[in-house]
Amino acid sequence: MVLLAVVLFVGLALAEDNVEKYLKAREKRDQGVRVREEITLLVKKYNRTLVLAYDSNNPTAMTKLVTPDELRRIDTYIVYNHYERVQALKTDLLDIQIKSVKLAKKNKRAKVRTSEKWTYWYVDRKTKKLVNPRKHVRYTVTYGVEKNGGSWRVGKVTVDSDKAVKP
Repeated sequence: MVLLAVVLFVGLALAEDNVEKYLKAREKRDQGVRVREEITLLVKKYNRTLVLAYDSNNPTAMTKLVTPDELRRIDTYIVYNHYERVQALKTDLLDIQIKSVKLAKKNKRAKVRTSEKWTYWYVDRKTKKLVNPRKHVRYTVTYGVEKNGGSWRVGKVTVDSDKAVKP
């Protein structure tokens, strides 16, 4: 009888330990899923807001979405087109597909690969007339994303490939 009680006690302890391990593993997996969803939403919001920044010639709306270095890169491109080329970049994001989200460094950094279809064109800043025909391009892009001050921000953006496509 005592032996049966000991066996049951040990069995319950092992089962409880396995349940605890299972729950911890599940919690970690669920946390990773939530982080990936958060990062995916960030990249999509980044692209939607980038369209608005180019359209308004003002990158201010990007401030909460990007690192300071990425904000400078966007601002430099807008200023270059606005003052040097006296034209404005107009864009439409037609499609974005998240291909992968890879987390690193204790969920503080990530790499996001996308496939994006864009249409872009330039208009004269003063006359608003089309400077060149619309171009349709499919890009493969890698986003370096980092956790900064409690929120995710887009850091380095790298265009891995581009290909002209039909509208």
